Amino acid sequence: MLRIATRVALAALLVCSTALSLPLYAQVTAITVETIEVHDGMVGNSDLTGMTTYRLYAQLTDSADFVGAVYGSAEEPIDISTTTSFFQHPAGGSFGTDLNGFFLNILPDLNYDSWLTIGLDLAPSGANEEGISSLGIIAEQAAFEAGENFVLNSEIGGSWFVLPGSDNGLAGADQQVLLAQVTTSGLLSGQLNLQCFIGGNPFDEQLATFEFGAGAPGCTAEDACNYDSEANSDDGSCWFAPDGYSCELECLEDADGDGVCDPYEVAGCEDPASCNFAEGVTDPVECIYAVSGYDCAGACLADADGDGVCDPFEVAGCTDAEACNYAAAATDEDDSCTYPAPAYDCAGECNNDTDGDGICDELEFPGCTDENADNFFPAATDDDGSCYTSGCMDPAACDFNPLADTAAECTYPEAGYDCDGVCLVDEDGDGVCDSFEVLGCTDPLAENFNPDATEDNGACIVLPPSYCGEGTVWDAEAGQCVSDGSGDGGIGGYGGVCFGDFDADGQRGTSDLLMWLGVYGYACD
Repeated sequence: MLRIATRVALAALLVCSTALSLPLYAQVTAITVETIEVHDGMVGNSDLTGMTTYRLYAQLTDSADFVGAVYGSAEEPIDISTTTSFFQHPAGGSFGTDLNGFFLNILPDLNYDSWLTIGLDLAPSGANEEGISSLGIIAEQAAFEAGENFVLNSEIGGSWFVLPGSDNGLAGADQQVLLAQVTTSGLLSGQLNLQCFIGGNPFDEQLATFEFGAGAPGCTAEDACNYDSEANSDDGSCWFAPDGYSCELECLEDADGDGVCDPYEVAGCEDPASCNFAEGVTDPVECIYAVSGYDCAGACLADADGDGVCDPFEVAGCTDAEACNYAAAATDEDDSCTYPAPAYDCAGECNNDTDGDGICDELEFPGCTDENADNFFPAATDDDGSCYTSGCMDPAACDFNPLADTAAECTYPEAGYDCDGVCLVDEDGDGVCDSFEVLGCTDPLAENFNPDATEDNGACIVLPPSYCGEGTVWDAEAGQCVSDGSGDGGIGGYGGVCFGDFDADGQRGTSDLLMWLGVYGYACD
């Protein structure tokens, strides 16, 4: 029998309470009995032959659930009963927390003492563990310690409990909380009232009553083929029909009547090379084979580059859609892609050519395109009007440039000359411009010889003594040079420095001949 009441409570301990009429739900789902040891002979100093040691657990549904108390009263009685008596060791106690682990090694039969608890089977050792507290159960404990049944049905009622915050009452990973251990040779039965804090919240309380039993071994699972309704202690003998079979081991479903239950039918192809091959086929089906180049999972048998296209189906080519030779069918890039030059399309045409000069706008280069201009720029493609030609703009200048648009220094001829350095006027053709002619005596033997004269003016004054050279003197009576008796020959005379150079100009020329002819035939003395 299970009675459940759920409510929010402020107190951690509830000795006596009234069940609320609220929707039923449970965090505590049952009290389970676990067989710890079936005895056959002496254990330490105790003969436990025919006895069985059991442990009672509260079964919960969440590891954070907390069992705070086991309680009972006249209105809600509880008991732990046996048809014989309970084994109580002289060194034991009423609660599992009364036991010391040291003595369990010395007194092995102490391990099977009967006691009550919440969570612990030894004295507390953890930081958040605590001993078991109790109220109103002194007489009941004394009877239990004497081997009698534990029955709590007094008017005042009583409880054994732990406070919220201790680790004792937490369900933990196995979602169980230990409530008692008993050793008996009789049939075990009873019921307990439990106080549970849902999720460990002391303000969210569940009160529940559960019955339990053990000692009548058999199969207690109602869905087992050998369920024993009289058994109150599961002995592990339950057996269950295999899936798809009844307890008589007949098929629950066999659509084709072949004696193989539908859940165990094996549909498939019996050809090991097929994709739907199956061993132990009971229902043959049409064989399915992989497509050439693929396995049964649709994966390539060979795919060296891992692109999902099987090697036999790869198509080499340019895979870049921006390339001029893009191949939509290509699956493998073969580095054959070609691209237009910057500013051009794949046909070699300009993408933009505003002025239609065949040079793409992006490649146009502004500048001066006039080859005669000073700032001519050979790389320029668009004339930007910046051309200029510097030069002499004076038509009278020697370097006049009719194309110049920017004035530069001019070059003029020297006075009296043209731009070629030729005299403007040179009537005598002697290479000295008329404006620069210097009139004067050009005879170096004349008394008035002018070395700067360029044009002889016929006014040279030549005195006879001037004609007499070394070794001669002027004979005024004879009107000629005569020997001075030294024998040196005089100017142009025999034995002189330059025989025949009568005018002493260092040359034997016409003037010397004329001088000689002038005295030819005359006696020297």
